Amino acid sequence: MEPTREITGTMVPLLQPDIDTDQLLPKQHLSRIERSGFGAYLLSDRRSEPGFPLTDPRFAGASILIAGRNFGSGSSREQAAWAIRDFGFRAVVAPSYGGLFQSNCIRSGVLAVTLPSEACHRIGDAVSSEPALVARIDIAAEVLEVPDRGWRYRLEIAPATRRAFLEGLDFVDAVLRFAPEVAAYERRRASWLPTTTAAPHRVQQVGTGER
Repeated sequence: MEPTREITGTMVPLLQPDIDTDQLLPKQHLSRIERSGFGAYLLSDRRSEPGFPLTDPRFAGASILIAGRNFGSGSSREQAAWAIRDFGFRAVVAPSYGGLFQSNCIRSGVLAVTLPSEACHRIGDAVSSEPALVARIDIAAEVLEVPDRGWRYRLEIAPATRRAFLEGLDFVDAVLRFAPEVAAYERRRASWLPTTTAAPHRVQQVGTGER
């Protein structure tokens, strides 16, 4: 990850609820062994629907996805998050997520944040009629703005997620920053372990085993 303080760009509205990972990346594309290239298959089974947002040229090049509630529910396939990133989205805004999917997005460098359903629909409806609208997510200040409409929403970004994006850390990097503390813990830990003089745990026998 590269350090990221803000994400600014146009948006795609995809407000249908309960879009799960089976829809986001259909099973026939899971046999790929590469991590890249999944964007071509994002929601591939739905792209033929008339007016589908991902194939609507008015939303080409958008970097922020405005989604419906329970987005990314279902199976834990990490490739769904990879497809979101590979398609070009840097952030997803939805009322709620499948927990594993939201975590996978963040680990893949996609900021997945929540806003109340009313706010998501307000923004999505505005984008549907005015695709050139731009949103700005300030990660440091934890706000989302739509400047042309004068809208400003407070976000709640977990401290670890906020730090990872601001400092360009993946989760391994974040853990390694605590390497001295981990080493000190390991040096102390031996004195806490049970000793061989401790009384053995008694297992109570239940029944005789006879039939």
